[in-house]
Amino acid sequence: MFKYYIEIVDTTTRKDEMYAMQSKWFETEKEAIEWFESSFDYLDGRFIPFVMTAEFYNEDEYEILASEDINSVKVRYKGDAAK
Repeated sequence: MFKYYIEIVDTTTRKDEMYAMQSKWFETEKEAIEWFESSFDYLDGRFIPFVMTAEFYNEDEYEILASEDINSVKVRYKGDAAK
């Protein structure tokens, strides 16, 4: 089973403390992006939002598989809506 969350990275911090915020888990990538879009009107240029994907093996065991800059995801969704 896959789940998704939003991670906002602060590009001005140390590598081991990069993220400034993480959201809760969402069942779909679309839900995660909709939460982000409804929660933030503006982010300073030093912050980059990512959609994180994780595969859950059980309730407490999971592996982060991928991250994708939300800007590229939003472009993909806009293209999908036109189909």
